[in-house]
Amino acid sequence: MAANDANDAVLARQRGISRWVETMREVAALRSAALRTVDTAAALKALSGAFRLAKSTQGTRLDSGLVEQQRWFSRAHDRPA
Repeated sequence: MAANDANDAVLARQRGISRWVETMREVAALRSAALRTVDTAAALKALSGAFRLAKSTQGTRLDSGLVEQQRWFSRAHDRPA
């Protein structure tokens, strides 16, 4: 009896995973179709206010952040495992 329950649980997990894989394929197809039909000019216009707000509240950076990223990578690399 326990073996059947374990097998049923494994089969249920496999079916669930298969459904997720199929769903992700469908979502990817929908996303791809949406990207092919997007109006880039309208999207940029819609986002321009948010961009201006972020720029005005965050100020201008003097660097790209790459140096800080490299510093973090170096720290992580030097840390003992």
